[in-house]
Amino acid sequence: MLRANEIMKRCLTFLAFLIAAFIIFKPSLAVDISDCTQINSPGTYYLTNDLYGSTQAPCIIINSDDVTLDCQGYTIYGPGVGWGILTINETYSPGIRSNVEIKNCKIQNYEVGIVLHARNTVIRNVYINGNNIANSLGLAIRYGPISLIGVSVTGTHVGASIIDSDVAIVRQFASTSNRCMELNGI
Repeated sequence: MLRANEIMKRCLTFLAFLIAAFIIFKPSLAVDISDCTQINSPGTYYLTNDLYGSTQAPCIIINSDDVTLDCQGYTIYGPGVGWGILTINETYSPGIRSNVEIKNCKIQNYEVGIVLHARNTVIRNVYINGNNIANSLGLAIRYGPISLIGVSVTGTHVGASIIDSDVAIVRQFASTSNRCMELNGI
């Protein structure tokens, strides 16, 4: 009987350890995306093909913290209006997200390629082409810190607009826009 109690104790201890590890080290989700969508949970999201947006809403809406969107080189095509990728926070005002990474994306034919209201954000290896839409903007970024690494913007009125960011790290940023960058509050 003593042996059975000892085994039960060890099993319960091991189970408690597993539960604690799961709570502390939340496994991130890896999710494939094949259509325009809203992301509502932390995790890593992979495009599996080119996406075609509509005039009704942004193609990708990120409504969660701790999100990585990896387009894997695929293109998000717009209808000539609207936004390609948008971060929002529907549960907290003023709507700031944190720890968002967007990488390996091509975004074409939107008025604004990416709209971010986020802190601790990285945009890496992203190409945005506004197709010369009047008053278009490659990146509209509010808050920070923000890192732009290997970003190229063409065919837009303004390459990037960064507002209310205490830190902006910009490396390998190229723009053929009328105004490369607008900065306010940095």
